[in-house]
Amino acid sequence: MKTLIYSTLIIALGILFISCETDYAGTDPENIRPYVRIAVNSDDNLTDITVSGRTRVEWFGNDIDGSRLRYYYTVTTDTSLTSDNVLASLPLSAHNQYGVRYWTVTDRNYAMIAMPFGPYNSDLVYMTDTVYSYVDSVFIAADSTWVVTHLESDFRAVWSKFFVFGVDERGGQSRIDSKIFRRTNRPPKFPMVYSQKLGLNGYDKYWMTLGPDSAQIVLEEENQNWKAFDFRWMGEDPDGLDAVLEFKWELRDRTEMPEGESEDMPLIMESNWSTDNASVRFSKVLYDQFINGSHRFRFIVRVRDDAYEESEFPSTINFEVFAPAFNKGILFIDDTDPVFFPPTSNLIMGNPDADAARSFYISLLEYAGLDTAGTGTVPSKEYTIRRYTALEGEDQIFLGLRELCNYELVIIVSDDRSNKRGVDFNTHNKFFAEYLQTGGSMFIIGPSVLYGRDYSSPDQLPINRYSFPYRYIFDGLTVMGQSLNPSSERFLREYFGIYSMTFPESKTYFTENSPNQPCNDHFLTDNYDFIGVDIAPHISDHMIRPLRIDSVKVNKAWFDLVQGERIRRLSLKDNGTVFTGIPTIEVEKGEVVYIYRSIYDLPREGDYALNINGTDTLRHYLKNTNYVTGEVHSSVLRRHGAVATRYISDQYHYRTAFFGMPLYFMDNSSGYVKDMFKSMIEWFSQGKNRRTE
Repeated sequence: MKTLIYSTLIIALGILFISCETDYAGTDPENIRPYVRIAVNSDDNLTDITVSGRTRVEWFGNDIDGSRLRYYYTVTTDTSLTSDNVLASLPLSAHNQYGVRYWTVTDRNYAMIAMPFGPYNSDLVYMTDTVYSYVDSVFIAADSTWVVTHLESDFRAVWSKFFVFGVDERGGQSRIDSKIFRRTNRPPKFPMVYSQKLGLNGYDKYWMTLGPDSAQIVLEEENQNWKAFDFRWMGEDPDGLDAVLEFKWELRDRTEMPEGESEDMPLIMESNWSTDNASVRFSKVLYDQFINGSHRFRFIVRVRDDAYEESEFPSTINFEVFAPAFNKGILFIDDTDPVFFPPTSNLIMGNPDADAARSFYISLLEYAGLDTAGTGTVPSKEYTIRRYTALEGEDQIFLGLRELCNYELVIIVSDDRSNKRGVDFNTHNKFFAEYLQTGGSMFIIGPSVLYGRDYSSPDQLPINRYSFPYRYIFDGLTVMGQSLNPSSERFLREYFGIYSMTFPESKTYFTENSPNQPCNDHFLTDNYDFIGVDIAPHISDHMIRPLRIDSVKVNKAWFDLVQGERIRRLSLKDNGTVFTGIPTIEVEKGEVVYIYRSIYDLPREGDYALNINGTDTLRHYLKNTNYVTGEVHSSVLRRHGAVATRYISDQYHYRTAFFGMPLYFMDNSSGYVKDMFKSMIEWFSQGKNRRTE
């Protein structure tokens, strides 16, 4: 009986359990598919997108039994795709040819789309039958007219198709809706490429070649003295400022390719398409390529808009590089112009005989222990001498950077009074700076290299112009009438430490037997002042001694002119020591080597007169006296200040020196000029082994 009761209870509980389980679970309610529909903006459901900016495409979405929708959208130029087969052609999780997923996911009910103009998410492109054309024009406000500035060729619009669908929180998917658009597009302008290193300002050119004369030094890495090859660029889209542009650059080797060759060159490096890359710098990669035998390169920048259409032309920069060798000794540049000797008129006096000056400096080089190039056993102890003029000749030289960087030291000598065909700092200062930045050294001798301001006629320091001395500040500011350009001024200030120069009064003359000529001691006659240089007090080198003018050499370059009864006295007086044209220097760094020696530094006899060697042939009054009335107006000009300076850069990277006096016209009878020159060569050689520090 008890067993029956238990059995009955178990059966009852089982029936109850089964009944409760069925009633709890029931059946899930059917999920209603969400609804998505693209907004209609025009009657024909077509929209012309005439700019490359992003277009806002909107849709409506609704989920009756849900609260959250996620939307998937895509665009393709294959307008033959339909809502039924688009997912088969463009799988939801796959990527297109640009590495981007076919479908984009968003919670918003709109998307900013750049409708494609080229093949996108497909290899197919469908164009409209309508032919479009356009012109660029500019409005002239003055006469209220439009002027055509650029005419483009005809083109057609491209069809594209937009798809979107929604998915609710249960995974329910809406019907895929689609809409066709047509896109017109103008390709972007070629990229504008700039390079401070190469001096490029690419506003109006897409193809630039810098040949061998513009070849640039390349080092393994950038440092405080040498900057890497820099390129930066920007683009312009005629469809508007809101166009999104992407750039891509390539570096190619064109060493073995003929000039103008258009076929592909070996690729060294390249970037991916990106909206962020707007600049790049090269040093080691170019250096390594040069070491391996390459020296000519091509840098290319490409641009495309958000329609993936590239500009008609990329921007192409051809350039050449070389590494500094410094495997030779001295390049001696003779800047003496042989045209001006022998002088043919009083306007071009004061220039040395070119052959005599050449022989003089060869004697200095050989005294310093140097051999003619090719005759010695140690290349660093040899010199190569060249003349820098516009004349034809086997020793004529064009100052190219590649030539300079073979030599440890470059010496430029300009002892004449003409700069007509001399070394042009306005042209070469960039090369000189590059040469020094990479470890070279430079020694400038003679005053004429910097004759400036108003000496354009007769192309030299004049001898009969009564002009007051003037001070020339090397501040890089453009001043009317000055002949050095701002970059030359900055070069001389930065690399030579020169802050300013005071150029002297002009050489004048005394005319005998002339009723209107002031007496020979008048302020406006002979400007007897410069007689040589003294050593700066801190210089202790025993080979550097005071120097004086060689009157014999001076009088071969300056001579008297006999014109009937009149005689123009242009030569120095007996025992003469005077010479004009020597600038005094203010320096802001470096050290002074020589200071100006004036005739007024000589001992005086009496209150006003100077007597040399017991004679009165070198006689000059120290007062500006009116020779008619005897009235004393003021002291005659007395020059003073630094004449020669030298500078060692930070970390001994390079050395420079500027000696403003003409060494050829200095007295070398006791060997003082030779000793000084040899001492300076040794001073330059002290820093050559520290070039890489």
